[in-house]
Amino acid sequence: MIRGFLHQALVMKATRTAPVDKLVVVIDDDPLILEATGGLLQSWGCCVVTAQSCEEALVRLAETEASRRPDVIVSDYQLSRGLTGIDAIERLRSAFPNPIPALLISGDASLGARSAPRDTTFCTSR
Repeated sequence: MIRGFLHQALVMKATRTAPVDKLVVVIDDDPLILEATGGLLQSWGCCVVTAQSCEEALVRLAETEASRRPDVIVSDYQLSRGLTGIDAIERLRSAFPNPIPALLISGDASLGARSAPRDTTFCTSR
């Protein structure tokens, strides 16, 4: 009986705090990472826009309902054509009126602390 009650409480809590219908933009130049990250976020109930570049993200966002503002941006640090995730995040943020939380990620363990953004508006994960 207690086990059932605890399970029900956890389900209720998860439902109340789940990211349902949050619009998440994921930018990564690796199609496999985009597919995996987008799929995971969708399984959590998020609306997801995946793109290999900032420009592609802006085009796809324009196709969403009334060019909806993203709730969060997730971007790889190293993108193609010499651009960084910082560039992509700043460009996306400039396209919308209010600040958008962002998560900067990288699978490159060789990136040192000197490569990490100094701006406190970024949250980084390696």
